[in-house]
Amino acid sequence: MSGLCCPVCCKDFDGYPAWCPHCSADLQEFWKSADLLEELIAALNHPNASRAMQAAWLLGKVGDQRAVEPLKCLLVRARDAHLTRAVKVALHCLGASVEPQTGVG
Repeated sequence: MSGLCCPVCCKDFDGYPAWCPHCSADLQEFWKSADLLEELIAALNHPNASRAMQAAWLLGKVGDQRAVEPLKCLLVRARDAHLTRAVKVALHCLGASVEPQTGVG
């Protein structure tokens, strides 16, 4: 996936560089930050499906189990086939079931 944006300057870039090519922000440090998980989970609700897909993909790569429930919630309500696929891949990367939660219980 390409077309990510810098969390500091918000400019787009391709690939996964260690430093932002525009503002030289340390992207590796950002990926390790405690706030990253919350930012990515919030981005799952982005109105642009491409941004939500990027967030899902990154959550799968980060590997934090706290992302499982928000991803499953998105799986229930996602209407975009590409977003649904990205969420399923992320859940698979996290070792979680790709079956959405239906609220039965």
